[in-house]
Amino acid sequence: MARSIRNLRIGVDVGGTNTDGVILDPTRSSERGRGIVAWHKASATGNPSDGINNAINTMFSNSKFDPKEVASVTIGTAHFINAVVERDSTRLAKVAVLRLCGPFSKGVPPCIDWPVELRDLILGYCCLVEGGLEVDGNLIAEIDEDEIRGHAEIIKAKGIKSIVVNGVFSPVDMFYNQEESAAETTREVYPEADIVISKDVANLGFLERENAAILNASILPFARKTISSFQSAISRLQLHCPVFITQNDGTTLLASAASKLPIRTFSSGPTNSMRGAAFLTQNGIKEVMMVVDIRGTTTDVGLLLANGFPRQAAAFSEISGVRTNFSYPDVKSIGLGGGSILPREAIVFGGSVATATDYTVLGDQNSDIGDRSLVMRPELENNLGDFKTVVKKMLERAIDTMKTSADDIPVLLVGGGAIIAPDELSGASRVVKPEWSGVANAIGAATARVSGIIDTIESTESKSSSQIMKEISKRAIQKAVENGAKAETVQVVEMDHLPLQN
Repeated sequence: MARSIRNLRIGVDVGGTNTDGVILDPTRSSERGRGIVAWHKASATGNPSDGINNAINTMFSNSKFDPKEVASVTIGTAHFINAVVERDSTRLAKVAVLRLCGPFSKGVPPCIDWPVELRDLILGYCCLVEGGLEVDGNLIAEIDEDEIRGHAEIIKAKGIKSIVVNGVFSPVDMFYNQEESAAETTREVYPEADIVISKDVANLGFLERENAAILNASILPFARKTISSFQSAISRLQLHCPVFITQNDGTTLLASAASKLPIRTFSSGPTNSMRGAAFLTQNGIKEVMMVVDIRGTTTDVGLLLANGFPRQAAAFSEISGVRTNFSYPDVKSIGLGGGSILPREAIVFGGSVATATDYTVLGDQNSDIGDRSLVMRPELENNLGDFKTVVKKMLERAIDTMKTSADDIPVLLVGGGAIIAPDELSGASRVVKPEWSGVANAIGAATARVSGIIDTIESTESKSSSQIMKEISKRAIQKAVENGAKAETVQVVEMDHLPLQN
């Protein structure tokens, strides 16, 4: 039987220490192998494009598929969030903030509650100018174009090329378009600047929206360079298909759009693992379950809802000490990892540092990881019982923290370090280690779906809340279709509304 042209999906997860890849045939997803026709895991390279190139080349060599059969390449990356967490001045640009607020908010300047080191690294200039709206959409003040031009000249003279425009209650501004007007005025003075308007990044929550916009603006130059390297890698492989980047919510974003809003990809790593876990257990578990993603040095724990998507954080989320309010999965990270991603360190791979992987291999006579004879040492054998106790307690504590009730729920173990986890955990109705769990993050990227999100403020004077929610749902479905989804496959997976009172 002839294979359909452009039927394969490639998923690649580019982490700080590992690059994982899979080639997936969705038409065979109901088979025992879940349609996974090739996979690859290797230590990350200094240049992420080389890691992508090597992973895909290796998979094609092993599977003998024609590149013309590839319909899409979807990439998940931790590079952007790592730049913020590591506070890397080579990857974070200085940002200037134009706040449209009139006489308000003078007591809370931009970045007021940031960690001092990060604030000093990113905030290069800020000013409070005329503008802003009340909660009901009425003006606080008109923007003053001459005032904005004056500050744009100062910003240009300082050489700051990343600018944020943030207006009070700008998400309700459907008529005056103050942020857009201020951005255009700034662009006339400083055309080479990257200008981010806050309502494109997040919604209500003044300081949190501003924080998210500042982080987004700071990472923009590095994001463009990184995503361009991803696209170059795909071009070198002669793959003539769209390139997507995975978002925080488990859906896809065109590479061109991700280069403008990289903050939407900050937590795509844990999300990809959770979506991959959902795919690997499809039709097997149809209830809320906890996904434990054990990586090389950390473990991420999150709740996977019955709809197959991760539970999102409540109103606010925190990134490296910065409070934000954009869509973000509710994930808890703990300092537990396999260590297997550092072959030069782990004893079982010839290193000199005792890692969790070493103890796991020592405790499993059937393990085929590394050279087991290297860990047959009295000092390690004496500590084996303590190791198992510590790992079990750490995982149980993290799972208990993330549960929403006292009831036991299924726990899925994924990630390259899942080998260190026990087969039974308190609070778990069962512990599942699905096949292919080591590359669940790449599988999640390959199976990520197109989405449509509508974030808006509507009046309930003439319509009920239920009527408005139905109309907004239709708009969200239409947006998903415009982004490339098939209309008959679109479903609304999450709806939420927050009452506002004038």
